[in-house]
Amino acid sequence: MDLKDLWIGDRLWVEGETGTFEGIDRPTGMAKVKVGKEIRLARATELSLKEPEVIDPVMERLNAKLGIREQENKKFSLKRSAEFETRLDLHMVNFPEYKRSTAGEPELAFQLRKAEAFLAQAIDLKVHRVVLVHGYGDGKLRDALIGLLKGYEQIDRCDVHQDGAALELWFDFTT
Repeated sequence: MDLKDLWIGDRLWVEGETGTFEGIDRPTGMAKVKVGKEIRLARATELSLKEPEVIDPVMERLNAKLGIREQENKKFSLKRSAEFETRLDLHMVNFPEYKRSTAGEPELAFQLRKAEAFLAQAIDLKVHRVVLVHGYGDGKLRDALIGLLKGYEQIDRCDVHQDGAALELWFDFTT
């Protein structure tokens, strides 16, 4: 197997276990493969592509609800993934297109919609870490974001960031 033919996120067999391709380790030239929560280095001869699994209808409906399409068969662009801005500041000053008098939706709903679109794109690109800046305020946006995040099975960990003004999310795409 030629490591240059693999895409980030490709499912592989390595040492009898399933993992995902995370890139090529430059110093060693070996593949970086995530198995569970551990990154392992493996030679190309130790790897084989894992056949796509049959998509569970329940997961297919969940993916459709979250706006994720053809998740298993999609090839990911390393360039798009690397260029993705992993921080979304939800302060309204960052959205000049929003005009309170003509928006037709409250600020909180607008911010949540922006967060959902951001998360859908991060998941689509298999970005492993993002930060949602909600600010200090009275906690309404933070609480709404926490409620929103409960629906994302891909979130492995959520940490408080920037002295409580942001949420740092870590994703796990191995399941």
